[in-house]
Amino acid sequence: MARHLASPSDGSLKTTLRQLRVKHFKRKNNKRFHPTILASNTKVPFILLMLSVFTRIIKREIPSKIFHETDSIIVIADHRPKDVVHLLIIPKTEYPNFQSTPPEVLSEMNATVKLVAERLGISDHYRMQVNNGYGQEVDHVHYHFISNRGAEKLKFL
Repeated sequence: MARHLASPSDGSLKTTLRQLRVKHFKRKNNKRFHPTILASNTKVPFILLMLSVFTRIIKREIPSKIFHETDSIIVIADHRPKDVVHLLIIPKTEYPNFQSTPPEVLSEMNATVKLVAERLGISDHYRMQVNNGYGQEVDHVHYHFISNRGAEKLKFL
């Protein structure tokens, strides 16, 4: 999914906008709608802005079951759970994948995994999974915390 779309320098802006219209415009009740296109007077006149679903959850634009939250990390229930406990550990700052995430953020995410396991009483029985490109559906780094135990201690905020 594109984060930014800049107009090309060869002057083919009309072609770029046509591609945008074909690719991103959809019809609903005979009305066109599209992602936000912001215009500016800088060297990059058009930017396509698309927030990840996790950023929208963090901003409370989309409802979600929140298990734990700090100033920099949020832990939510996965909407398609693979087992009785399936939580997502997400930094509030958006990084597209594991490789681009600073070590201090990964360290805080790891500490949150331990905290979640202790709160659920399953410190020795869980799986943590991270996808980096391959298998990653949302371009916002996150850990999957999965277990077949601890469901009775799941208390959402």
